[in-house]
Amino acid sequence: MEIVDVDRNKRAFIDSEGKLIDLQGNIIGFINSDGSSGDASENFMGEINDDGQISNGDNTLIGSVDLGTAEMRDHNGSHFGTIKPGGDIFNAIDGFRGRVSPFTFHKLKMIAAYIFFFDQNIVDPALPTKLPIPGAPLPQALSSERLLTPKTPLKKSSVESAISPPSPAPVVESPVKSPVPMIIDREYKDYQVGNFKTISEGKENLLEISNCDCPVEQLVVKIEEKGKQVIFERTIIIQKQKKLQVQRFSMPYMVNKNRVTAQYALHKDFGTLRLLFRKPEGASSGGISGQFVKFIVPAVPDSENKVTIKPSQVSDHFIFEPNGDPKLETEVIGELEEGTIKFHAITKDLQMGVSKKATQTFSLNVPISMSQIDIENGGRKVLVYPSRPIPLSSTEPTPEDSEIPIQSI
Repeated sequence: MEIVDVDRNKRAFIDSEGKLIDLQGNIIGFINSDGSSGDASENFMGEINDDGQISNGDNTLIGSVDLGTAEMRDHNGSHFGTIKPGGDIFNAIDGFRGRVSPFTFHKLKMIAAYIFFFDQNIVDPALPTKLPIPGAPLPQALSSERLLTPKTPLKKSSVESAISPPSPAPVVESPVKSPVPMIIDREYKDYQVGNFKTISEGKENLLEISNCDCPVEQLVVKIEEKGKQVIFERTIIIQKQKKLQVQRFSMPYMVNKNRVTAQYALHKDFGTLRLLFRKPEGASSGGISGQFVKFIVPAVPDSENKVTIKPSQVSDHFIFEPNGDPKLETEVIGELEEGTIKFHAITKDLQMGVSKKATQTFSLNVPISMSQIDIENGGRKVLVYPSRPIPLSSTEPTPEDSEIPIQSI
């Protein structure tokens, strides 16, 4: 696992055996998957119990981590920080403070142990760290050849180290970096996220973020989660505190860097970022338009009611079901129109020779595709999953996490 700081500079590395390695290739300590930790000599430093209580080597409570929400608290029970599902580390004041990748919740105790026992500074700049040079570039010399032999299990008493001391790291020249533009310490406008629009006859989607209120160098757009998420970041400084604001967008289909264009107009609406998404094969207008269900609701004698569609939400999906006993036999048709869900209730009064059509429209903020709809109970129960990714065509590879270049216009 790799740890980066608030400026996305590499900070430390935890290898597959639990060795915590600093930026010079030195072993700082060891962290087991259950959160028990030791220093470089394998002297016991602390542990995390099954309730998330964190104790140091003297068995003194120093904090806790909620093993469900990943919220961390200090020894007084005050909120200390949170580890987000994607591995982002947040505190309550500054927001984003760093990131661990790759991250899964079964590694939560390891990351909480890293923070509490080795690097509280990554959450709160006023607290200490055992890392000698936080934020420096990670040298190329840190490779599998630098990983030493596996350690013995940690014990609460000092034990003789089973590994030889690390040899000095080879001297590696850091790559030359382009100068980073100065970020002005001032008040910034709150950026505004627009609607996810369908354009180009259903072949593309457009998302605009206005009020960015900064030069393009302070903005970042990334693709993560194998094309399932697009990340927008804005770095600002307010009252000498650097903050990284992060907005995540779950996509209705998978995207890659070849199908995303980012353009920034600094002088339009206080800085507008324009994100254009080209849909993969199978997610074009044919996938978000068309009929998906049809059924009949029989007439009920002596009823004066009509059929309406009742929506509800359960966890990650929406449910649409007919409601009411109609006076006349009613044909219900469900269709997609450019990603928007519509239900038509059609009745025919044979005696009067009149046909009526009532339409209900449901917008779920993102375009819906046929592959995101399931039908149950003979069509009388429609389940819609807005966050279900639309599969790519067989000829298109799974997207890699990548940063999208932003063009100034």
